Order: sequence, then C-alpha cells, then structure tokens
Amino acid sequence: MQFTGEQIIFDKMRGNDIELLQKTIERYNWALPYCEDKIVADLGCGTGLGAFILSLVAKEVKMVDWQIQAIEYSRQLTFFCQAEPYIINLENEKPPFCEVAVAFDVIEHLNKPELMLTTLKAKLLLASIPLQAGTGEWHKINFTEDSARDLLKKTNWQIIEETQQITKAGKKGLLLKCVR
Repeated sequence: MQFTGEQIIFDKMRGNDIELLQKTIERYNWALPYCEDKIVADLGCGTGLGAFILSLVAKEVKMVDWQIQAIEYSRQLTFFCQAEPYIINLENEKPPFCEVAVAFDVIEHLNKPELMLTTLKAKLLLASIPLQAGTGEWHKINFTEDSARDLLKKTNWQIIEETQQITKAGKKGLLLKCVR
C-alpha cells in the first residue's frame, strides 16, 4: 500500500508521521466510552488501527472501507480482535447496521456524503471533519464549520457535542457527537 498521509501504514511511516498517529489515537480514545458494549461501525476504517482500538471495548466492530488493499492490510493488524471487514463504497452503498458509527476523517472524502449519512442506521454518530483542508485527489469537500453543521442537520443528525480539534499539520477540525 502507498502511504498518502491519509491513513496509518506502519511499515511506511517515518518519524515525521508521528503526529498523524497521535491524532488518530486521540480521536479513537475519545470515542471509547461511547462504544462500550455496542455494535460499532468504523466507517472509512483504512488499515484498521481505529477498529483495533474500538474492539477493546465494543461488543462488535465492523470495519468499513472501499479499498480492498486497506482491508487486507487491516487483517494483519486486527487478526487478534473480533472485527468484521466490509468492502463498501460509501458513495453509493449503504453502511452496515450498527449502534454507533465512527466516521473520523471520512465525510470530506465523499463527493456526496448525504447517502451515507441518511442511510446510516446508528443511534449515535461520532465524526471528525477537518476544516478548510482544501480539495484534491483525496478530499472532495472543503468544509467550513457552518457547512459541516448544515450537512449533518440536512441529513437529520443533531449535534449534541462539538469540540474544536487540531488536526495534522496544525489545521482546525470539528469533533462531533451526533444523535437522531
């Protein structure tokens, strides 16, 4: 797998990538209390670090990603946890059933995240959305605070907790806890 800076690939990371690892672990640690004894979907799971962390407390973890290579790589990391892989393109396929959906740095990667957000059958959504991150090969939507809130409201998610976060490279983002 190619290291793009968008997901954790342990054998390709170098010392200057430690910030990405730290920020990823911080977000998943924040999510842990909400995932305890729940069926959790890690949407855009990438190479599985988050799914592994969530599996420490969750009843069941569903690893969801569109990249077959990421799911295959994740099996190396998560072979000892009970995480079930799903190869799903969140652009046009419904996410699997879960009680808690974790969508860390995934919504901005979708051209039309409305399908994922409206068909999600979770009671709780934990999301991180980078702000003013620009668009390009990986990021399809350049969110502002208002546009992120508007998207969630439009897809019937109510934000009950919102925290500013500093993402990799010192950029701002939102860490959100949402309910239906």
